Amino acid sequence: MPGNSLQVHVLESSTAASATAAERVHEFILSGCKIIAVPGGKTPQLFYQLLADNIHDWKGVKLVLTDERMVPPEDSHSNTSMLQQNLFAHCACESLPDYMPLLPKNDFMDKTKTRQFLDQCVQPHLPPKAAVCGLGSDGHIAGLFEDDIDSFSTKESFTFSNRTFENHQRVSLSMHTLCSIPAIICLVLGKKKGDILNTVFNAETTMPSSPIEFLINHSPGSITFICDRAAAPDFLSDGTSTHYCN
Repeated sequence: MPGNSLQVHVLESSTAASATAAERVHEFILSGCKIIAVPGGKTPQLFYQLLADNIHDWKGVKLVLTDERMVPPEDSHSNTSMLQQNLFAHCACESLPDYMPLLPKNDFMDKTKTRQFLDQCVQPHLPPKAAVCGLGSDGHIAGLFEDDIDSFSTKESFTFSNRTFENHQRVSLSMHTLCSIPAIICLVLGKKKGDILNTVFNAETTMPSSPIEFLINHSPGSITFICDRAAAPDFLSDGTSTHYCN
């Protein structure tokens, strides 16, 4: 199934899972990993707070979001705002990570100017050496959704999407970029997320039907799922960990 290695770890609670993900990021940094992609959304909020507690020296570390909504930075839907509230505001150290936004300051709704900004300011730092991603209950990862799957073969570093029920566009690291990241952690919390993991691991076809399945099938790097017990796939309901190798 995976190109290199696939691991699943189950922790007792969402707090324990978030703490484990934070510890892994700290290990990445201590091993010399200086460019890390990090998730948006609601799931990683505790993870970020624990990350701030774990890391006391961010010198030389660059963070880039896996995806962003094209909204003002103060908007409640902004992942930058979420990052500010849950990570940067909790850092007690003088040394903060260098944050690379996915949107230009004054033209955050302009796709052409955003693309130019990304090519000039973010592209030179890609791919990250590691990433933490969330996982949607529909199998989406970063800002990549099932209805975008035909575009996953593009070699572009970024992709834009506009979901019919949302009032904003999204910009995301592309599937090509995600597949170029050597180590990916997926933080998966809650029963609804466990349902998609069961779908992924019980799939009888090699044809991916969701972005996370596509990533598993095409990434040559390592992918580690860190779950709370509610999200554990059925074959790990006893709380153990397992490891798959190609």
